[in-house]
Amino acid sequence: MCSRAPGLYDASTRFPDANNSDVKQAQESIVQLVLRVLETFHLQDEMAIHMVRGLRSILHGYTSIEQLGAFGMALNK
Repeated sequence: MCSRAPGLYDASTRFPDANNSDVKQAQESIVQLVLRVLETFHLQDEMAIHMVRGLRSILHGYTSIEQLGAFGMALNK
C-alpha cells in the first residue's frame, strides 16, 4: 500500500492552516462520511465521534506499521 506512493500518508496527516476554509470543509466531509456509515449502529453523537477517532487510530496504526515494513508474516495470496 504505502510502497506505491511513499510519503503520501505522511503528507495527509500534516495539520494544515486551521484557518483554511477549504481544508476545514474537506476534513468535515470525511468525518460526515464516516458518521453516515456508522449510522447503522445507532450510536449517540458523542459515541459516534469516539468511533470515528478509533477508526482513524486503527488506520494510522496499520499504516505506520506498514511504512516500517514490520508486517513480516507471510500470507498465501
